Amino acid sequence: MRLACAISGEAIYKWFDQAAPGWAVQKTTPSGKTDYEWHVVAAVQARGKGLKDGTPEFQKFVDDDYQRRLEELEKIKRPQLRGEINRYLEYFRGMVRSVGFFIGEKDGVELGLRVELEGGGE
Repeated sequence: MRLACAISGEAIYKWFDQAAPGWAVQKTTPSGKTDYEWHVVAAVQARGKGLKDGTPEFQKFVDDDYQRRLEELEKIKRPQLRGEINRYLEYFRGMVRSVGFFIGEKDGVELGLRVELEGGGE
């Protein structure tokens, strides 16, 4: 990540800025396996409450439980994840002022990389 930012920081930042929302959505969208597991757990809980399979009350309980879990992902975990992504991106943003690559000859071929960081350090 640091090397990519050094090579083309602005392009990397733009790509991450546009990709971050989609990545947060992808990470907080239940997979088919998770979807199935949520339904199974809700069905077990519904039976534990005495609801009978196939009744409207049973289905409503399962649907409501699924919706509650989905809303938790979308309204709580997704913004948290997006915040973590943004904090990570801000860590790198503006870190590198300039990069130089050189080839020289001293006692043979010499390769070098010069990275100037914000704050005047090298």
